[in-house]
Amino acid sequence: RQQPEWIADTSQTTNPLFFRMQLAAKVGLRACFGVPILDFDRVVAVLVFFKRSPCAKDPHLVELVQAVAAQLGSLIARKTAEQALQASQRRYQTLAEVSPVGIFHTNVQGHCTYVNQRCTQMTGLSLENSL
Repeated sequence: RQQPEWIADTSQTTNPLFFRMQLAAKVGLRACFGVPILDFDRVVAVLVFFKRSPCAKDPHLVELVQAVAAQLGSLIARKTAEQALQASQRRYQTLAEVSPVGIFHTNVQGHCTYVNQRCTQMTGLSLENSL
């Protein structure tokens, strides 16, 4: 589920989403709520809070925790994208280094900004003279 879930009294619930009902009762926890952390439409984690006494739903508290969860979801999405970009850059670098063909990049002014080792071998220019 992608919506917050509030259980006012765990001893009175049969909610199948509350997997730890017996453990909560054993340690004296009575109320709980969980808010999902989303990476777009995918739940990546759930913030869960407990209280020792039954407690009616507090919409303001849920809204506050949802705002925190949204920020955490954005952070997780950004970090995931950064990791994917870094992995892609490593793959490209490895391919460029071992490629049997010469590879070079130029900027919009036509200045060379990158050459691989094979390109320097093919042109006879040093790396410094190529850039």
